[in-house]
Amino acid sequence: MMKVVLDTTVFENGFNSRSAEVSLLKTFIVRAHAELCVPTVVYDEALNRARKRITAANSSIDAVHRLTGGNEGFQKVRLEDSLRTYDESLKALLHEFSAQLLPYPSVGHAELVKRALVPAKPFVESGRGYRDALIWHSLLDLARCETGEVVFISENSADWCEGGKELRLHGSLAKELEALGSGAASVLIVPNLAEFNRRYTVSSLAVEAKTFLADEKPVDYLRFLVDEKDLIESLIVGALPDAIRRTGANLMSPNELELIGMSSPFNLQHEEPRTLDAGRRLLQFSADYRVAVDAIIQRSEATLWMKRFSFQLRRDWHFGQVRASVTIPVRATFQLIEGGENIDQFSLASAEIAPPDAVEPLHTT
Repeated sequence: MMKVVLDTTVFENGFNSRSAEVSLLKTFIVRAHAELCVPTVVYDEALNRARKRITAANSSIDAVHRLTGGNEGFQKVRLEDSLRTYDESLKALLHEFSAQLLPYPSVGHAELVKRALVPAKPFVESGRGYRDALIWHSLLDLARCETGEVVFISENSADWCEGGKELRLHGSLAKELEALGSGAASVLIVPNLAEFNRRYTVSSLAVEAKTFLADEKPVDYLRFLVDEKDLIESLIVGALPDAIRRTGANLMSPNELELIGMSSPFNLQHEEPRTLDAGRRLLQFSADYRVAVDAIIQRSEATLWMKRFSFQLRRDWHFGQVRASVTIPVRATFQLIEGGENIDQFSLASAEIAPPDAVEPLHTT
């Protein structure tokens, strides 16, 4: 039986009942008789990151209140109530999956300290990697008891894999896995939930048979993107820091990325709908956008940004940082699960930076 294990990054990107990606994962788990597994350290970390985001949101509201005197009507979120609601909803969703919560591994402190001092993967030179080490030992414990395949979904591929485009388990980790013996399960790293669904779920769904009913209306993908403009803006801006990092450029802080404006979608493309189950189908489509943001970057990286993006220096900042307006070409891919005339779930499957020659200035008002 395949075991699908989630890293904290999956929860950070919106693991909830409204996500099309989550619905597709559930389809695979049921059809393939696989099992979803979540290390307890991942679950605890997901709750902690939710706490940090709620605290940061409340701090931003406090800043607005100081500026306006509190007359704009924004209300702070009650931290413990919100965390309790998130915890309960997450537990309910994992219960729907019949997910297994993996206990903390039995590895001793001496072993973890030894790994950190060398350092040995998943630790890095700075010593960071304690929680990743716990996750790795959870994967080893799982592989030791299984004979099939363990698929680990994590966006932190650099912590687990060799360099290069192919996500191959790092050599030192692979040797530890081999030491378990031939009866142990193999461990495969997949970079995100969208890629997992592309490989395992979508490929198994039948392409919808074409019909030629006179009263049947074609899917208006453009109208959907226009109608959901605010939602799509927030999803793309949220995905931009990681997309920028993958190009080799760096932001001082993802929280400092401020949207100036976004173009209308263009170069719209779509695949044939696929049948998910009785009454539901999967729609997959993509569009190009030009996104203008206000960003704070290191002065030493300004040349790289100028070569890669449409870049306008606004002013020097402090401690070797500069603030600039940057126009970024983005190719966004979406997944939508449609039930009859209703939209059941919707997700931004991916947001990737388009090639440099696709950059055009974005004029905003």
